Amino acid sequence: MALKLPVVAIIYTHSHTDHFGGAAGLADFLVKDAPVIAPKGFLNAAISENVVAGPAMVRRAAYQFGGPLEKSATGTLGSAIGPAIPQGTQGLLPPKV
Repeated sequence: MALKLPVVAIIYTHSHTDHFGGAAGLADFLVKDAPVIAPKGFLNAAISENVVAGPAMVRRAAYQFGGPLEKSATGTLGSAIGPAIPQGTQGLLPPKV
């Protein structure tokens, strides 16, 4: 049985999508008026890195994480974040602080 606890704050450390991309999925679990904290300039950096430079970053990630490799016991690359890049919808909650 999963333990369901409220989320009392979200803290973005920096603008890489693997650090903020799942935050929108927490919206229903946030307590009222929970702070969403980010470094100064976070949204501009996130847009710059992930929208403007996005196509180049996706291309790089395909090679970095073995996207073109056949999926098998020897056809994937692991990185510290896991065996594959998540394929779901990404989204963030705008910082309030």
